[in-house]
Amino acid sequence: MCIRDSDCCGIYICGSTGEAASLTCSERMAVAEHYVSAVAGRIPTIVNVGHDCLADARQLAAHAQDINADMISAYQPNYFRCETLEALLACMQDICRAAPKLPFIYYHTPRAGSHFDMHEFLKAGKDCIPNLAGIKFSTPNVHEYQECLQCQNGRFSMFFGTDQMLLSALSVGSKASIGTSFSFAAPLLN
Repeated sequence: MCIRDSDCCGIYICGSTGEAASLTCSERMAVAEHYVSAVAGRIPTIVNVGHDCLADARQLAAHAQDINADMISAYQPNYFRCETLEALLACMQDICRAAPKLPFIYYHTPRAGSHFDMHEFLKAGKDCIPNLAGIKFSTPNVHEYQECLQCQNGRFSMFFGTDQMLLSALSVGSKASIGTSFSFAAPLLN
């Protein structure tokens, strides 16, 4: 992972590339602690706290707040997935209550079965998730991503996360991305 200020302007901890779903909660907390400590405030840190068990997701969220991470992120549970947008919002609201001081970035990924319209998620989420700050948008639906960029006059931070579609995202106004190849090829992609 490249952490030089000129190459990266933030770090996403315990995401898919970091194989967080294969780690125990204590391992994930140790990884988050080490990264937040190593970064030492030079760039923002986002800790993914998504988990199939909501109690564990809340524990990871509270821990991220305790170690002074800058933001949290979470995906929906993978096995027992949310069947409605309302259920997804309630799930994310529950996780966010454990770290109310940290901005929240929803991790929209097909790996977790996300199939909801994210523009609708943002419109509804602004009222029920007080710390909702944006989305890590990891699907190739650039038209939907563009709608999200424009939602509430650009109020939300929208991180594009489908590496092979970066040029398309840039063409519709993307200013930020989080992805695997962005980690090891940051100078080239910048």
